[in-house]
Amino acid sequence: MRQLRAAGKRDLYGLCSPAKDKETHFNYGIGVRVDGDTDMAGVQQFMNNGYSMWKTEPADYAVFKCFGDDGDCLGETWSKFFKEFSPQTGYVQTDDTDYEIYFENGESGLFCELWVPVRKA
Repeated sequence: MRQLRAAGKRDLYGLCSPAKDKETHFNYGIGVRVDGDTDMAGVQQFMNNGYSMWKTEPADYAVFKCFGDDGDCLGETWSKFFKEFSPQTGYVQTDDTDYEIYFENGESGLFCELWVPVRKA
């Protein structure tokens, strides 16, 4: 999938649909950004093999850097969002898609960035 993008632009995105009340699951997808720098013929091959596009709408996001060796840092960051960031700033998560960016050439020790859609409460 990364090969659909030019070198230096091969970041992966993990997208999460908002969890609904009384539901025990949410949708998660992994992919690459699709824009003018994307191999559209390759994208079509993925689509022909059952992959789909996940379109997102513009939103306001709080962005957090997750440092660590594995996904544990994501859980810690979500915990800090709800226990510290949200109460201290007055921003709350919205029902828009949140996502993680796994950079091709990220900072040393950076696992990913977590982008949480927010609005002022």
